[in-house]
Amino acid sequence: MKKGCLTVIGIFVALGIVFAALGGDSEPSESNNQDKSAPTEVAVSETPEVSETPEVEIEETTEAVVNETEEVLEEEPTAELDENVLVDLNLSIMEENFGEIGEVTVDRVDKVFKIIPYDDDIAQAAYYVSEGEETLLEEWMYMQDNFVYMSESMGQMLPDYSIALINSLNTENVLLIVRNGSVIYSVAD
Repeated sequence: MKKGCLTVIGIFVALGIVFAALGGDSEPSESNNQDKSAPTEVAVSETPEVSETPEVEIEETTEAVVNETEEVLEEEPTAELDENVLVDLNLSIMEENFGEIGEVTVDRVDKVFKIIPYDDDIAQAAYYVSEGEETLLEEWMYMQDNFVYMSESMGQMLPDYSIALINSLNTENVLLIVRNGSVIYSVAD
């Protein structure tokens, strides 16, 4: 179970990098209620599964997404991009990057991007995190920090939109909500 959780968390970390590239030179926000120190890094010897993530693919995907975004922005001046175009752009980026691990949707009324993992490992990990399991808590906080960073970058284009990680075992429950670089809700709290 931990291998699956760590792999999915690694993908979320990569997405933070993608949105950082889109959002400019901003750094991860420290405005949330979490620890103000840098994200916890877990040694490779503790979680060897994480080292299996191909960094070259992440870099190539990041570069491709940034190039695609720059092309769209060059076609239309940023001032003329309406909210629907920006929502569609962010949705396509999130679908491209999360599509293999979960369903990505957007609720334009409530202004939230929803990620529902196909695999139940994240929901199971969230349960253990809520129970105080230290190993998964460290990984969860690292993923949460990257969601915060991703939301901060997205917030520069869509300040009223949130990103929600939905419980795949019960889609009525949310595991994590972030907006504009702040944690609104986390099972770790």
